[in-house]
Amino acid sequence: MATQPTSSLVLRGHSATIWLDGGAILINQNGIRRRIPLQAVEKIRVDDESQRSVEVVLTAAVGTPGTTYRMDCRSSAAVTTFADTVNRALPQRDEGEPRRDVAELVEVLPNEACRPPGDPRWRIGALILLGLYLVGLATLIVAGEPDQWIMWLVGLAPLLMGGIICSSSVARLYDCWILRRRGISVLATYCRPSSGTRRVFQFTDAEGIEREVRLHYDVKRITTDPARVEVTYDPDRPERTTATLTATGVLGRLVVDLFGVAILLPGLYFAPYQLMKLLFL
Repeated sequence: MATQPTSSLVLRGHSATIWLDGGAILINQNGIRRRIPLQAVEKIRVDDESQRSVEVVLTAAVGTPGTTYRMDCRSSAAVTTFADTVNRALPQRDEGEPRRDVAELVEVLPNEACRPPGDPRWRIGALILLGLYLVGLATLIVAGEPDQWIMWLVGLAPLLMGGIICSSSVARLYDCWILRRRGISVLATYCRPSSGTRRVFQFTDAEGIEREVRLHYDVKRITTDPARVEVTYDPDRPERTTATLTATGVLGRLVVDLFGVAILLPGLYFAPYQLMKLLFL
């Protein structure tokens, strides 16, 4: 047996994630999360042309093509490193050793059971924003009036809170626009409660795959026994879903959106506008 790596490698694609965790490969792709033990993997293959696509090829009987999971990635260096590392960790097999179909060893995991290590990009973005904020503050202290840098400090709280609320609203509207164009509507049945005010519903997509979605309590129900709702999902990204809200739910979202705008505007005046006024006006 090859030595198992002690660290987790993460490979992120355009709409998928694959990572090595101990003695298994975990794949999050098209809303489905799979766990593949290393003994079920024949090899990790890299696309010879682009060098940015990786394929996880499972073992199979002679004359039968092995099941393959493919993912397109952004970095050719990351793909090569991942493939080399996993291939070294695979069990050593002789060329003439009999193979068998091991597709049954692949586990389909629930959403909560398979989460990759956190994406560092949000941390990088947060550090960049913090740096810009400090540069703006220093500029106002050095070249501006006292009331300007005081307003810059005071404006941070409403700017952050309003920005978070408004960005969430914009993301929701974008999802609705995408789903209106290409979404597929199905019926989802209540499964179990989730965290906070969310409930877990289950539906079968057009390809016959069982999926779960977390919805707020204020979605409009079609039937109550069992509780069923109409869900629209994106066939290209099944994790992107939406459901029709009740009138109370629509009103609640509208109030939250207006509240976000109401606190974002003073934040924009207190912070970015003061810097623009100093530099350009």
